[in-house]
Amino acid sequence: MKATGLFDLRGRTALVTGGGRGLGRHIALGLAEAGADVIVASRKRASCEETVRAIEACGRRGVAFEVDLAREEQVARLAEQAIAAIPRRCAASSSRSRNVAPAARTT
Repeated sequence: MKATGLFDLRGRTALVTGGGRGLGRHIALGLAEAGADVIVASRKRASCEETVRAIEACGRRGVAFEVDLAREEQVARLAEQAIAAIPRRCAASSSRSRNVAPAARTT
């Protein structure tokens, strides 16, 4: 079943960390299929950009950010850039398996 049959996210924005490949990519694409614009963040920008192209093929807006969530300063920068890029937010999804910087766990 496609995500559109489960819920409607039109007019919303999602932030997906680890969205450049694997499970995170599938989550990002599912959110786009449900109507969300998607911010894709991962350590490899090229992977994020590839996911963004697939999101745009769904007719949604995608933005790619390179970030290492184990580095606190990069987490803070991601938050600022994500808000500036697409001010509407509704969901965040993390598919990464490493420890996250302390700032990310407390905000």
